[in-house]
Amino acid sequence: MRKKLKPIAFFLTLLFLTTACADSSSLESTEIKYPALSPSPELQADPTPTVHPPQFDDVAEDLQGTEIEFWYVWNRYGDDPFQEMADQFNSSNEYGITVNAVNKSDFRDLDKDLNEGILSGELPEIALGYNYQYLGWDADDNTVIDMIPYTYDPSFGLGEEAISDFYPVFWDHDLIDGKRYGLPAQRTGQVILYNQTWAEELGFEKPPRNPEEFKQQACVASVKKGDGTGGWFINTSPASVLSWVYAFGGDVTTNEDSYDFDTPEASAAFEFLYDLKDTGCAWQPGTLYPNDDFATRRGLFYTSSVVGIPIQQDAFEIAGNEDEWIPIPFPGLGGTSVITVYGPSYVILSSTPKEQLAAWLFIKYMLEPINQAVLVEADGSFPISRSTVSLLRSNASVNSQWFAAVELLDYGKFEPRYLSWSKVRAALQDAAGILFTINFDSAEMADLLEQLQSTAEELHAMGGGN
Repeated sequence: MRKKLKPIAFFLTLLFLTTACADSSSLESTEIKYPALSPSPELQADPTPTVHPPQFDDVAEDLQGTEIEFWYVWNRYGDDPFQEMADQFNSSNEYGITVNAVNKSDFRDLDKDLNEGILSGELPEIALGYNYQYLGWDADDNTVIDMIPYTYDPSFGLGEEAISDFYPVFWDHDLIDGKRYGLPAQRTGQVILYNQTWAEELGFEKPPRNPEEFKQQACVASVKKGDGTGGWFINTSPASVLSWVYAFGGDVTTNEDSYDFDTPEASAAFEFLYDLKDTGCAWQPGTLYPNDDFATRRGLFYTSSVVGIPIQQDAFEIAGNEDEWIPIPFPGLGGTSVITVYGPSYVILSSTPKEQLAAWLFIKYMLEPINQAVLVEADGSFPISRSTVSLLRSNASVNSQWFAAVELLDYGKFEPRYLSWSKVRAALQDAAGILFTINFDSAEMADLLEQLQSTAEELHAMGGGN
């Protein structure tokens, strides 16, 4: 008879998360050796709707002098690319549109201010938002405009060539139940950084192709160090844990718009992570971002956001370490691997036909490959389209590991597209964190997943689905 797990962390989740909201080297310097893995099943982009006659020609004739407001988040050092591109659009667009760009600095503040604006009627025409945020904005009165009529308009739409240029995993992300809520603005994702030079010294010629090989390499590295370090840096972030569930063939959502964490696949992923810790092949660094530890061979595998790749490059240079390292996907069963991608999108909020068209024309401008490249260079995120990658290949300041990460987009899957995901993602992190506590026993695994499932169901009922 298995022991009953004490559900303290889950009660805390329910108590506190009801108010939570989410979230240089030259190109030739490193020879990237890609893992011989099978990509995840290919996503199908949304089909082009039935072609309609132009809808906005008459509105476009009256755009001169139109002013719109754009709320976004930029909280990094250096120049603000959103403000710079808004200024450039204002000075160059042929319609006489003026975009007032307002930096909210934090997505929590943006979400709070926008929800207050829904009540007061004072809203911007454009906002950046994650799936779970804009689904909340749209929950009651269709505040978020469907972009399909704009996207495929014969006069002002994107055109088939531009649409096919987007990576499908990004293009599909904002199409929910037949409505295009947004278009991708920025995307990042979780990858595993892998010290290739050290692995070869340990006797491994290739990156791991499945979880078993991942564990083998992590354990050999740990034994080599002999001090409790050396294997996989424990990472229980929602995207990391979700990637492992995906890698084991699981999915955490159902066709009935609900969650399902209590599955054999999720159990196998959790058992795998627990086993890494229990066998001494995983350890918890003392810092949230152990770039220095990875650069000094204190771990063979480091789970990182793709935007952390330039930071990791700097850490190797500071450490004077010339090891070759590469990003790899989460190795899955049968060689089918995965990375989880996520990020905010451009959303048009309900206003007048003239202001909505002006908002669309600004978003269309921002989606041009040259402007995407400006954002990518500023924050190290993924490119939204393939043409953007081509533009960046001539930039020697973009390191080769970043380009290798882009090649992993064939393995990309996105997070659940539910309003409740803002809270359920934190419950998933809590559950994974319990795996690595001192008193947790593998006999409690079934109880842990049952409690995760019940918590997800309750949070989903409170927060709503699509």
